[in-house]
Amino acid sequence: MKQKNKYSGNRKGIERQLRESPRKDFKDLTFSDSYMFSAVLMRNKALCRKILETILERKVASIRYVNAEKTIKEAPNAKGVRLDVFLEDDEKKLYNIEMQSYSEVDIAARSRYYQANMDLAGLRSGKKSYKELNESWVIFICKKDYFGHNLCRYTYENICRETGAPLNDRAMRIFLNAEGTNQSISAELQELLDYVKDSKPRGSLTRRIEEQVRKNRKDVKLRMDYIPYQLELEHYREEGEKLGELRGEKRGEKRGIKKSIKKLSKYYLAENPSLTEKEARKLAKQILA
Repeated sequence: MKQKNKYSGNRKGIERQLRESPRKDFKDLTFSDSYMFSAVLMRNKALCRKILETILERKVASIRYVNAEKTIKEAPNAKGVRLDVFLEDDEKKLYNIEMQSYSEVDIAARSRYYQANMDLAGLRSGKKSYKELNESWVIFICKKDYFGHNLCRYTYENICRETGAPLNDRAMRIFLNAEGTNQSISAELQELLDYVKDSKPRGSLTRRIEEQVRKNRKDVKLRMDYIPYQLELEHYREEGEKLGELRGEKRGEKRGIKKSIKKLSKYYLAENPSLTEKEARKLAKQILA
């Protein structure tokens, strides 16, 4: 059976991102870019916990990584869900934190889908009843206001329309808005949102983030991994331009992959002159497999 490309789980999201976000070199990535955002949180556990505490405005004793960019797929023909950062705290509460740097029309529906799949993944992992489901939080950090009330934070839970009483299904969603001004929030959360908006550190938290961003930019492995990630996005862009929409047709897919292997091989040869052309092509194929 042919192995799927590890970046193909969220094709519709990739299509949208390609249409609405510019191409970026690795050296130009900031915290508000999904790739760098995930790398910052996954490579600095203490900083990741501090960012989570800042968003929730409460202490979190400890966290563990469930997986970075975990693709959850609960049925053979289901659409894969790629999670930027997937965490569990000491109280077994689950958190999916997403950086939303491009325009998204269906962000509410997408958050619902992510949360549902987190629950299904929990049930598939051995839970015997619905009451064993973990409390779950889906958190989107957004550069724009999707709800139009100029708030910095929108927190949603299921409630009864008639009484206003919460359903207590332990499913929460938070949407942070970097453009918001009409709300009293903590100084640290405001600092974080301002940094998402303009990448300018203003206090201790964002200076720590900026330090990790700069450290990540010097990381050879992160830089190398970004190449196939970008090539995959570029492949979808080129196929979309040629076909009008991305349908994953076999001939176009093969042409795009061959082109990606060729580009990546040249990159590896330039980075490591000791490699032979055959070795570079083999490495490129492994990365894109």
